Amino acid sequence: MLALRQIDKELRYRNPKRRSEEWRCHPCERDLPRPQDRPSDSGVRIRPTPAEQGIERSRWILQLQDDWDDEGAVGGYAEVWSRATEFLRSYATAFYDRYGRDLNLPSISPVPNGSIDLHWDYPSYELLINVTRDSAKPVTFYGDDRASTVLKGSVPDTDSSATLLAWLAERS
Repeated sequence: MLALRQIDKELRYRNPKRRSEEWRCHPCERDLPRPQDRPSDSGVRIRPTPAEQGIERSRWILQLQDDWDDEGAVGGYAEVWSRATEFLRSYATAFYDRYGRDLNLPSISPVPNGSIDLHWDYPSYELLINVTRDSAKPVTFYGDDRASTVLKGSVPDTDSSATLLAWLAERS
């Protein structure tokens, strides 16, 4: 193994482009997925998914106070943010398990009434999912493929709806 590492170091030293293109030390390993693309032994993906990256970038929502928009918006998003991000995680996981690819990244935005929107706005489709403050109320959604199909309704926030997953898979 030490010899293979030494060969790899020499190859990288001679040709800097190989650092990004051929990161493995042996040609037979080139067909293997990169370590960050492989699941760990616990089944958890090593590389953060787009959904996780979006969730991390949305943490600023947790700092919003009452009247954050200067028009009387409700603050205190901790509980609804937690529900919305868990909903997104469950959908992203179900999407990956079912279709073998990552779910496109939605924008995660606060709404003045205290709810949170998960919004996929792409050229071929739009999907808006609203998670309300009231945990007893279902999550509502509206989807449009910008052609002929409109999808709207509600699902419990604990349910990874096969209908929504299939609709997203067809359009993304």
